[in-house]
Amino acid sequence: MPPEAMWMPPEAMWMPPEAMPMPSEALWWGGPPSGCPPALAARHVSVRFGGVQALHDVSLEVQAGQVTGLIGPNGAGKTTLFDVMTGLQRPDSGQVVLDGRDVTGLGPHRRARLGVGRTFQRLELFWSLSVADNVRVGAESSVQWWGWDSVRRSVRRFGANRAGDPGSLAFGAAAVNALLDRVGLTGFGDARTDALSTGSARRVELARALAIGPSVLLLDEPCSGLDDAESSALGDLLTDLARDGMAVLLVEHDMDLLMRVCDNVTVIDAGTVIGRGTATEVRDDSAVQAAYLGVAAGAARSGGGGR
Repeated sequence: MPPEAMWMPPEAMWMPPEAMPMPSEALWWGGPPSGCPPALAARHVSVRFGGVQALHDVSLEVQAGQVTGLIGPNGAGKTTLFDVMTGLQRPDSGQVVLDGRDVTGLGPHRRARLGVGRTFQRLELFWSLSVADNVRVGAESSVQWWGWDSVRRSVRRFGANRAGDPGSLAFGAAAVNALLDRVGLTGFGDARTDALSTGSARRVELARALAIGPSVLLLDEPCSGLDDAESSALGDLLTDLARDGMAVLLVEHDMDLLMRVCDNVTVIDAGTVIGRGTATEVRDDSAVQAAYLGVAAGAARSGGGGR
């Protein structure tokens, strides 16, 4: 996007959140129009670590308004693909396309500002900060001096419509509280992050990812450490986000959750795509069963995983 296309006049920067027009993706109730290009795509991606071929010619599309599942046995390359799509790992070949734009050469911070949010398999939080400050870091990381679009989008999506002017303490507190309410952490804002359970810490990481107002959200085993009720609530949240137009890519070993929330699922094994289709089609595929489900079904809720 050329720099001049990102400029906005000062008066637009201070428009109340409730007066901002809804983002176009929010109008796609139940998914984007037929034939719409993917929100995020990896195309013919290959990655090698020394003598190990981590990914080989992997392609994956994530559509706005849908939850896309990514599964495979431990060490299949799921997290490596996440790293490529979010800019933490440069592919040896292939490209990553975000909303029609080639972003293969952009770093993680650039992609975040373009609307890519992410959580990690191994928790990545600011452990000495409070829960609220962790979320606030996410909101402020996407903001540049010429506009607060992403924060307004996040605030409106989660219900804090009268939060004050962008940059004000009232605005920040309302945005953070709305996000914490949405992920089931009401009243946890002042708690130190290092005092939380693993399940609660994962929800802090999710709130921080949502704080940038992403159009694409990548979640790497978000149910690890959650109990059944928390996993069910997370599934409901992901369904709501997709219904509002967000593109969600989900790596998860909880097959019940995947079957319930995913519109489609891609399966990789040893760095190669071996199956793709609806959750039911993938579950019933004999090659998938041999490579993954038959081995991991008994430990589907263990939350373990490799790169």
